[in-house]
Amino acid sequence: MRLRPSDTVLLRRLLSAWPEDPVRFEAVRAEVRDWDSLLDHAARHGLFNLLADPLRACTAGVPPEVGVAVEERLIAQRLWQKRLLEALQEMLSVLVSAGIPVAVLKGPVLSERLFGSPFQRTSNDLDLLIAPAGFSPAVRALEGLGYQLEAGPSARYYERYHHHLTLHRAGWPDVELHRRLFTGFGVILAAEPFLSRSVDLASAYAGHCRVLSPEDEFLHLAVHAAGHAFARLGWLYDLKAFLHVYPRLDWGHPAKPGAGTGSGHPAGVQSGRAAAAAGGELPCRRRVGKKKSDPAGKAGIACGECLTDWMRMHRAPGC
Repeated sequence: MRLRPSDTVLLRRLLSAWPEDPVRFEAVRAEVRDWDSLLDHAARHGLFNLLADPLRACTAGVPPEVGVAVEERLIAQRLWQKRLLEALQEMLSVLVSAGIPVAVLKGPVLSERLFGSPFQRTSNDLDLLIAPAGFSPAVRALEGLGYQLEAGPSARYYERYHHHLTLHRAGWPDVELHRRLFTGFGVILAAEPFLSRSVDLASAYAGHCRVLSPEDEFLHLAVHAAGHAFARLGWLYDLKAFLHVYPRLDWGHPAKPGAGTGSGHPAGVQSGRAAAAAGGELPCRRRVGKKKSDPAGKAGIACGECLTDWMRMHRAPGC
């Protein structure tokens, strides 16, 4: 099915209203004419499960066959997310037993904290942050579970230029093992300082694990979205939800020179992007394009420039 840009706009309007304004959400929902296209858009942007809950709550105006299709897809996605959690628990167990420091990035653990359930924001794979010194021992530990490191030209490229390598296991989710937090915009964010600031988390689904500090996690979500050119609305919605769960982030963390929420700080930039996703404006001076009414569609390059400015202030030694 060909996805129409108009449905992307409609999806964005729905997300900007939920959960803060259910009345506005219902008004936008009443405009939906092609449910198949809208739901396909939501799935493509990783937001199907999040959109399903309010749609199930307001059954009036939602065709019965749409409700059946939503339930069927939710069951399938829930089964996969359970598989993700099983894999995560197993991997964390062997890595911790081997004495390898590891932090969980994104995925079901983030979904649990932002939305109350690991099943709300679906993931296709798992992401783990490992210091370079622990990378080879981590690969050996995961090989004991049946995982194999990706090989071939693309793997060699990723090893040289990227921040993670992928391990595969038949019938299980892939795991992206990050040796650096992020590589992009001409700089590298080394893993070690972020691991040293990571915090303990008692997940009801994944058990005890470590995650990035809130400020570092917001930074990672921001640069990850920017590195992928803001291709998915789900990444912007995560930023919006993150600011609801962590409304008092310390913008002076981890380094004082970038403090504040101006356009040169990724926290400020992505707060603006999150505000745009919520129906607000983008407080970024470097706009791209003339249409002020379309911040989420026109400011990707501008945000990338702002992120680059800040990251260069805190680049890893030798980069």
